[in-house]
Amino acid sequence: KVADSVWLYSLALEKRPGCHILHSNRSAAHARVGEWAKALEDADQCVRQNSSWARGYSRRASALEGMGKLTDAITAHEKVLSLDAGNTASQQAIAGLNDKILAKQGGAEDAYQGSGAGAASAPAEPAVDAAEEEVDPAKEAEERAKAKAEKIQRYKDRGNKAVQAGNFEDAIDNYTTALEYDPGSHVLYSNRAAAYCSVNQFQSALKDAQKCINLNPKFAKGYGRKSAALCGLNRRGEAMSTFQQGLVFCPGDAGLIKGLHELAPPKPEVKTEEGVESHVKTEG
Repeated sequence: KVADSVWLYSLALEKRPGCHILHSNRSAAHARVGEWAKALEDADQCVRQNSSWARGYSRRASALEGMGKLTDAITAHEKVLSLDAGNTASQQAIAGLNDKILAKQGGAEDAYQGSGAGAASAPAEPAVDAAEEEVDPAKEAEERAKAKAEKIQRYKDRGNKAVQAGNFEDAIDNYTTALEYDPGSHVLYSNRAAAYCSVNQFQSALKDAQKCINLNPKFAKGYGRKSAALCGLNRRGEAMSTFQQGLVFCPGDAGLIKGLHELAPPKPEVKTEEGVESHVKTEG
């Protein structure tokens, strides 16, 4: 769960770089699993972004204590008290850290003297900041995904409108941009393949059509796009085989059946006894 929290906070920071709340929360997540160096790095980022926010120095103090830098941790807690004089957690932490220093020095009298009172203790369990501007990382990830989907749809729609207007080069550009955001979309590859065919770029169309089929073998249009590209490359036999392959995955598809019939060689003609020409009928 901690790893998930770190990942979600990192995603949120991609959208809101420099957010001191997110750096603080990720620092706390790192601290929960003893990743003190990473916790300190985020705490430092937090105080750089908002040097008047006491919580950031609390994060810093926790990380420093975890790293065994007790005197530095006391300094960080004293910075907390300079910003929030009534912070009892930092008061108690300073007293506890002084006790640790005394114990480490064998009871020496020159331990760093901080303010407050309390008993020695391990770094407190870090809490996620609860402030008005706190960001829910799950919500941030959801919003990020929504924004991405809207961007994909926008470029796809632009591509479709360009096709309708006969502006196939513009369509290709828009589909290409959409694919940069959604490289796993078989529909976008199908649409771009059709646009490529419209400007006689059959090799590019063939590549896109094959990618479409690979992504979704049950998408009938992919086989139609590939057959069209193969016909443009004068590879009629392969185009017929593609329609047949499509019917294996999409049995009964009317578009594939029609395409196959259109590519079928003309039926041989024979003479009847009366000398009138007629087409030989086949089964099915």
